[in-house]
Amino acid sequence: MRAIFTLLALLAGVTPLAGETAAGIQWATPSGWKPEGSRPMRAATYAIPAARGDKEAGECGVYYFGPGQ
Repeated sequence: MRAIFTLLALLAGVTPLAGETAAGIQWATPSGWKPEGSRPMRAATYAIPAARGDKEAGECGVYYFGPGQ
């Protein structure tokens, strides 16, 4: 099952691997998540290993739509 999480998922008590920022917001990358860089409309993208029992890995996209958006 492919999962897309919001920035709030990144902030939910995870073990940090490295810090990243976008638009003045800073977060920690959970260990085991692989940074895939930015994409159009995304400040960051991460590949997430499949959870036990899942056949597919997940993906987390961090979005920034601009000031006031």
